[in-house]
Amino acid sequence: MSYICLTPPQKQFVEDPSRIKILLGGNQVGKTLSLCYLILCHVLPGRHPTLDEHVKEAWLICYSHEQSRTIQGKLYELIPKHTLKEDCVFQKGKGFKGLVPVVRFKEEFGGSIIRIKTAGTGLESGTCGMVAIDEPISADAYNSCIARTFRGGKNGKRGIVAISMTPVGSVDCTYIKDLIENGDISCTKAPLTLQAT
Repeated sequence: MSYICLTPPQKQFVEDPSRIKILLGGNQVGKTLSLCYLILCHVLPGRHPTLDEHVKEAWLICYSHEQSRTIQGKLYELIPKHTLKEDCVFQKGKGFKGLVPVVRFKEEFGGSIIRIKTAGTGLESGTCGMVAIDEPISADAYNSCIARTFRGGKNGKRGIVAISMTPVGSVDCTYIKDLIENGDISCTKAPLTLQAT
């Protein structure tokens, strides 16, 4: 995490102070890396470049269990290993240990947790300070994520919802387009250019 050099769109997305934000771009522009980096900036105190906001519980929402394993690998690669609790076990190709995988950090590094979930399960209850969504999810799943952060932020205010995605596939993204056009989601675009990758 300490040695990462963000591209201009990644940096803009990470530093965007908006409570609901999205990074849109094509394949292989570093959207998932940016999302994982952003999560760690919020769960590890003092790591965010512009905000002083520590999140005790974050959710990483993936489209599928298979996709989740790949993203867990990217997250694990970024985590400073000395910050993890001893019982937090990662297995390459399988992800973090647990029926619902959980990343646990030592108390001296904030004591936060990251729960890793799929878009179709377990989004209807709980409160958290941050929800990070990788790739498109249904409007119903998105609304559940918004509800989970309603009072999950600092001092009981709204938490953060961060999305990284390529707007293609079988999920209807019309609602996201409408939210961006209405100014309800702050949008950073990562073009497929040499400067942005």
